[in-house]
Amino acid sequence: MRKLYFFLLLAIAFLYSCSPKYKIEKVYIPQKADKECIEKCEKKREECRKECLKEKKKCLNEAIKRAKEIFKQQEKIYKESY
Repeated sequence: MRKLYFFLLLAIAFLYSCSPKYKIEKVYIPQKADKECIEKCEKKREECRKECLKEKKKCLNEAIKRAKEIFKQQEKIYKESY
């Protein structure tokens, strides 16, 4: 029985050592034309991001202004009723 286990262990070790070893690396090196395109896209993306932040800030300021107006109205109604 021990010989069988030894033989199986030896066979598994042999098969494992004979299997190919792969190392997959994904590296993309853009060409010159691709670099220009990437830089152009990055510039557009940054402009878009800035515009988005500007619109978000504007929207937030409007929301705060509306909230203050509503608060004043509700405060006035509360004071009148009590």
